[in-house]
Amino acid sequence: MDELNRFGISFRKKIYFFLMCILIIPHLLAFYFSKEKVRIAIDARRWLGEKSGRIYLDISYLLIFMPEFRNLFYLRIGKQSFLVTLFTTAFFIIHMRC
Repeated sequence: MDELNRFGISFRKKIYFFLMCILIIPHLLAFYFSKEKVRIAIDARRWLGEKSGRIYLDISYLLIFMPEFRNLFYLRIGKQSFLVTLFTTAFFIIHMRC
C-alpha cells in the first residue's frame, strides 16, 4: 500500500484499487504478451510524469482511474482488446467515480 502513496489517493480509493485489480488481470496479461509493451510503458510514464520502475503498478493505476488511458491501452494492444473487454465487461459497469 505504501507504493500507492505516491499517487496521492485516499484510503477509499486504495480499497477500490485492490478490488479492481482482480478485474484488470486480463489487461496486464495482454500487456505482458503485447508487441507494443515498450510503447505502452512509455505512454504510462508520460501520463504519470515520472519514472517509478514499477510499470505494472503504474498501468494498473491508470487503467482503473483514467478511462482515457484505458482507451489508449486498447488501441495499443490491438486485436487482443476484444478478448480483454470480453472478460472484463464488469469493469465498465462498476467504474466508480471517486
